[in-house]
Amino acid sequence: MFKFYHFIVFLTFCVFLNPQLSGFPLEIEEQLIRVGISTNDFQYLEYPSARVTADAAFYIEDLSTENKLVNASPGTVYTVSVDSNGFNVSIAGKVLFSGLSGPMGFSSPAGHIKLPDVKRKGQVAAYRDRVEIVRASGCLDNVSVVNVLPLDQYLKGVVPNELPVSFGFEALKAQAVAARNYAVRPREKPYPQFDICDSVMCQVYFGYYTEQPLSSKAVEETAGLVALHDGEVITALYSSAPGGFSGSYENAFSDPKEKKFPAESKPYLIAKSDLGDYTDLSTEEMARKFYTTSPPSYDVKSSYYRWNRSWTGIELEKELNVNLAKLSKASDSSSFIKPAFDTGSSIGKLMDLKVLKRCTSGKAMELQIIGTNGTWVVQKELNIRRLLTSVGKALPSANIVMNLSKNADGTITQIQLFGGGFGHGVGMSQYGASYMSGKGFTYDQILQHYYTGTAIGTIPVLLYSGDYMKPIKQVFYSSKGNAMLWIDSEGVTPIKMKINDKDFILNENSGCKIKKSVDISSYVEIGTNDIIYYPPNPELEEGLSVKLWIELEKAR
Repeated sequence: MFKFYHFIVFLTFCVFLNPQLSGFPLEIEEQLIRVGISTNDFQYLEYPSARVTADAAFYIEDLSTENKLVNASPGTVYTVSVDSNGFNVSIAGKVLFSGLSGPMGFSSPAGHIKLPDVKRKGQVAAYRDRVEIVRASGCLDNVSVVNVLPLDQYLKGVVPNELPVSFGFEALKAQAVAARNYAVRPREKPYPQFDICDSVMCQVYFGYYTEQPLSSKAVEETAGLVALHDGEVITALYSSAPGGFSGSYENAFSDPKEKKFPAESKPYLIAKSDLGDYTDLSTEEMARKFYTTSPPSYDVKSSYYRWNRSWTGIELEKELNVNLAKLSKASDSSSFIKPAFDTGSSIGKLMDLKVLKRCTSGKAMELQIIGTNGTWVVQKELNIRRLLTSVGKALPSANIVMNLSKNADGTITQIQLFGGGFGHGVGMSQYGASYMSGKGFTYDQILQHYYTGTAIGTIPVLLYSGDYMKPIKQVFYSSKGNAMLWIDSEGVTPIKMKINDKDFILNENSGCKIKKSVDISSYVEIGTNDIIYYPPNPELEEGLSVKLWIELEKAR
């Protein structure tokens, strides 16, 4: 994702500050995100060609040479393709340019770029700022479509598509912060040409036309804020509804690179019940007690809070034969099907189906299938959901318990399955956030319930001593006016800042490593604030560093 910690970001403009404090221009560097735009079915991120227009005057440029090629009228549609010679731009079948270096950039200063062949919520998709057409990473004669825009503008097209605006304003603010976190620190980043995709595989982003005033306000009133754990931006996973008991990260996911399961734990994504006396559902007895009843929970308004499925033995045998083969072939699941299952194979008659291992939230981590032709073990919640399909649809979650009926010969005749929740169930519950919002909880209380031991604050900045380092500006929103500045330094002194046009200098006499907080509430206003961080004295030994961030809500 973004290289915020090294500040490799886009320069947008310069202003001059009080020379008594800085002595050189301030480079305001805007946090941009690159979003890959999917096809209408959200299955692909590559196109044979791309058609582009705008709802106002726009221009096309070759981004490698910065040559502006066309000043276009609203509604004029251009087609971009690519081959071994480079990028081609045509209109109504007539080639205007060929063999361009590319990528191709489309911008409309007074409007929005539109993609006539991409539909979102029943209308042509439209996007803020710039759309780039780049060479695809798969088939080199295909293109990918990338929307490049400021982070918070992107979030305005995410929040109302991830969470209904009817879920409550504090829930929308919690969603805005969680989505900002995920954009900055995703679970994995598999895309070479962009930072994040626009579907449920990443975060749902449908562009400008789907923005809503209330959700946009939620983005603005959490501007610059993220959830932090020990001064680091967390990977803020979230799902629709965990079912009253959120799960631990390591027990739901594998390591993205090494494919190891369980993954390494994340201290802020741990199993946790909403309410009541339940603390551990890892035994069959406790999981059954929890998921076959409806105890009090923040998730109770979800239609998937409790659900059930059923199959005859023959029906499930057919589903298992198909799905075991699919999972064994898929690159993201093959290592978690043991042994591998070949297409056309059969489990035979289904003799047993049991959960071998559960996590604290009761989620199934390992499922054993015993048939007359062999025994197989399936690991990970998503694979288990994809395995036990009903009419081709995966289970809502892997929070499951089962009742089995058998013939005299031991073969299974009927399976009844009881479950709770929808999604992977790790991190924030969206239905839970809505419930808490309706009960008067604030967005930070919602986030700190689901992300254990986290603070709410700004993205940490890292400044180095040396002539090459320039000042950094951040903008953040405070709803209370309370703020603590955290300094994690190698002993660099003094540390200079400007907070809302007020000079702030912190002198530390120690030559040792410093990690401390300072109350800066008197400098912070309710509403939007800005802070400028100045790099250490360039005359100091090059490479000395200081890490700084602001916490508005302390960890709890």
